Amino acid sequence: MKKVVFPYVLTCLTVGIFMSAHRAQAGLAAPLTLAWNPADDSTIKGYAIYYGPSNQPATNRVDAGLNSTVTIFNMVANVPYRLFAVSYNSSGVESIPSNELLLTQAAVSKLKITRQSTGSMKLVFSAAPGTVGRIQYASKPAGSTWQTLTTTTTDSAGNGSFIDTGARQASSRFYRVAVP
Repeated sequence: MKKVVFPYVLTCLTVGIFMSAHRAQAGLAAPLTLAWNPADDSTIKGYAIYYGPSNQPATNRVDAGLNSTVTIFNMVANVPYRLFAVSYNSSGVESIPSNELLLTQAAVSKLKITRQSTGSMKLVFSAAPGTVGRIQYASKPAGSTWQTLTTTTTDSAGNGSFIDTGARQASSRFYRVAVP
């Protein structure tokens, strides 16, 4: 049987929209979400992502079914990985692989910061489930003393969040999440 072609580009969905800083932590990386455009081919019955350390064959496989995104939770932080996608038909025959992504996941994602209507700032990050992160702020991004606002632990899905109500009174604030 002829292999189906996977002509679509695999992309990494970024988590952060604002500057953040962190110290790397040995162990699991923040969850990684990948996306692709679904193929316009009725013979495709699903997609799978293969991944592994960049110096080894990509033998880990995550089946996404017919979804066009998948989140990988068990990557090791600060290890270079290679990832690619395939589609498969009803017989399980896989397509030619997509483009290959080469990346190294940090222990904690970049912060996503959203200003609330009250002037407070909502801070959201991803890390391995159960990761303890210190949300910190400073008046400028470099050369400042960083102060801890709070400590938060990510939930079972790897999400951590905090609302900084003190941001309403500050003329400017820069944020980061640090892990011990």
